[in-house]
Amino acid sequence: MGRKTLRRVRKLLGVDHKVWIDTRLYWWIDRIDDLGNLSSVKFAAKHGAKSWTRQGTVSSTLVSHMRVALLGPKARPHGWWKTPKILVVIQNRNLTLHQIAERLEISPITVSRIRREIRESKTKSGRSYRS
Repeated sequence: MGRKTLRRVRKLLGVDHKVWIDTRLYWWIDRIDDLGNLSSVKFAAKHGAKSWTRQGTVSSTLVSHMRVALLGPKARPHGWWKTPKILVVIQNRNLTLHQIAERLEISPITVSRIRREIRESKTKSGRSYRS
């Protein structure tokens, strides 16, 4: 279906696209406090079932994109993962990358990158990574 056809169908059905976009924006703005304070997964679990999306749920990916769009990027301080408490979690070999990522609210790829950085820094200093 072409764009013009979609416009005609919307007009015939009485669906105003601008109103729909505004309604979506207000939905996010009404939940802005949770968007800023909850993780993407927790926000999706809390608000996902009552959403306006085609699937009827809000994914954590959509939450992440909207958080950046409305609140800007969320940056942690440089070297945040170097604290002993975080290092213990990252270096725990009994946890999967996904479990670590979920606990720290980061992506599994970021866990891998941090582990590689730790390994490289320990290799340069002459210590083994696994010790």
